[in-house]
Amino acid sequence: MKGFFTTRRLCRAAVIAALYAVIAIVQPYSSTPVQCRLSEAFTVLPLFFPEAVPGLFIGCFLANVMNGAADMLLGSAATLIAALCTYFIGKAVRNTPVRLILGILPPIVVNALLIPVVFIINGTQNYAYFVEAAIMAAGQAIAVGIFGTALYFAVLGLRKKGVSVFCDDARRSSAAGSADSVNTSDSSVPAASATGKESSENNSDSRDSSENSALSSLSAGKGDSAPRGA
Repeated sequence: MKGFFTTRRLCRAAVIAALYAVIAIVQPYSSTPVQCRLSEAFTVLPLFFPEAVPGLFIGCFLANVMNGAADMLLGSAATLIAALCTYFIGKAVRNTPVRLILGILPPIVVNALLIPVVFIINGTQNYAYFVEAAIMAAGQAIAVGIFGTALYFAVLGLRKKGVSVFCDDARRSSAAGSADSVNTSDSSVPAASATGKESSENNSDSRDSSENSALSSLSAGKGDSAPRGA
């Protein structure tokens, strides 16, 4: 557990909480019966970061402070439950398209089922429960399905590049190691070529030397066998 709460992860959780809260508070109609809370796009982040789970919960709690106790409790609980489900989906599924499709379902379904209860408790319900649930599901589908998907692929690309903010130390080292391996492989090609060329030149010189030695020996043998005068 101590290794889990690293400085990097704590900072990342704080940033996620702050961004969620600020966007939800600043955005108009983010807490009304007909809503599309854009900060819900961050609910895809538990697919990458376990620390996104508490970050989303705290961010949602802060955003709902002005909406009453029901929204603070049930709304934040809905976000927490959905974030946990998304996190476990991310751990169980590795195929990118399937992982994303399954990962965006909990924020849509859980919020669609629980948030209309908040409207009923607060007396802000405009339609029957199932109509409110359908409206909430549609808003969540836009926020998570469109903006969340765009965020997912953006983070995925940055993690593949080894950008430190979006990677843990081990993954960053792995990405750097892969890059070094590619560079080493590329640099070894010209080196091997140069070595081969040098070896070929040395072999050619050796053959020339051998031929010269053979010619010298042959000439000396002929000189020794010639008749000598009396």
